[in-house]
Amino acid sequence: MKKTLLFVAAIALSLPAVAQTDSHATLKVEPMSSTPTFRVTVVSRSVQAVNYQHRSGSSKLDFAGTDLMPSANGVAEVNSKRGSIAIEAEFGDLQKPTTFGNEYLTYVLWAISPEGRAVNLGEVLLGGNHRSKVNVTTDLQAFALIVTAEPYYAVRQPSNVVILENVVREETKGTTEAVNAKYELMERGGYIPTGYKFDPVILNAKLLLEAVSPDKDVDGFHPMNVGRLQTGQTGLAPCTAAGIIEILKRSHLPIAGKNAVVVGRSDIVGKPTAIMLLAENATVTMCHSKTHDLGSFTRQADILVVAIGKPALITENMVKPGATILDAGINRVTDQAEFERYFAGDAHRQESFLQKGSTIVGDVLPKAYALAGAYTPVPGGVGPLTIAMLMANTVRAARLRRGLPV
Repeated sequence: MKKTLLFVAAIALSLPAVAQTDSHATLKVEPMSSTPTFRVTVVSRSVQAVNYQHRSGSSKLDFAGTDLMPSANGVAEVNSKRGSIAIEAEFGDLQKPTTFGNEYLTYVLWAISPEGRAVNLGEVLLGGNHRSKVNVTTDLQAFALIVTAEPYYAVRQPSNVVILENVVREETKGTTEAVNAKYELMERGGYIPTGYKFDPVILNAKLLLEAVSPDKDVDGFHPMNVGRLQTGQTGLAPCTAAGIIEILKRSHLPIAGKNAVVVGRSDIVGKPTAIMLLAENATVTMCHSKTHDLGSFTRQADILVVAIGKPALITENMVKPGATILDAGINRVTDQAEFERYFAGDAHRQESFLQKGSTIVGDVLPKAYALAGAYTPVPGGVGPLTIAMLMANTVRAARLRRGLPV
């Protein structure tokens, strides 16, 4: 019988209010130099609020890019239940914030109340394919949503580099209120001394890892912890690799004596997973992006671990019947043609794709799961175990530092 190695995390969403920026707001962009840096001279904007009055149920609204970033877009789902409000927003076609100057290092999502009060809802981190997803809550009842470029995430007033504004749909639920609220915008340079020059900072990732105490390195990336893992000593192992081993053990799937193939040689997943499988007496083969005839190796695998960052790389003809597949890949799909190639015939996934405009696919083609004896789905498989093992490493590190058994 085929097993689906599935770990589910439920997230409750709630939200009651949205708002739309008034089209009368003016925006002026003045090129400062030949470099892609701009000075925005907006002083304030006005908004029209929509009050949901904490009604239960969900609604949706869109985001449109301003003149500073016309290609930017987004969608938000808002939900309200007993007065609690949650916003699940997803943005696309975002460019690096440094486009507007080296001092702009991140984006921030803001809620603007009818009184013109700006509330920082959280940082919008730029993800793969220039997309980002944010889940936040607020106690506001009526508000507008905007996204601005900022020098850091904890600012208390929005800058005048507004790149996204919400657009209320016709079917958006709520009661429109005749409110024209104006909110002030921080001019460029408001957080820094006049004339201060920002230069790009180049960080050495390896030096940063070494700066962390190995006894507190709950991610398991420090060279000392890597050495401990390699030599079989007690230490802190990388969370995804540890999660993969935990899935196999908790599912009572044998490891010793099995042919294990690891596709991907990253320092945080591929290499440590291979080491940990060796420690469990598996016969391990490492493959990567330069491996010739990858299928000839994967077809021999009793345990197939894939963490190479290429969507649906492993197809049906590359899987041994009855094999255990552990897919650690996370790749966002936004193109309709690409979606059809991966999920043709999956009505449930298609409905979600049409609603959100995107979905997630692993490094294994979903159709290949049909040949597996057991597999981890994407999402909901290896990802939740990575988080769980991070918590386990935190407890483990605390016990090791106090000389307690682990």
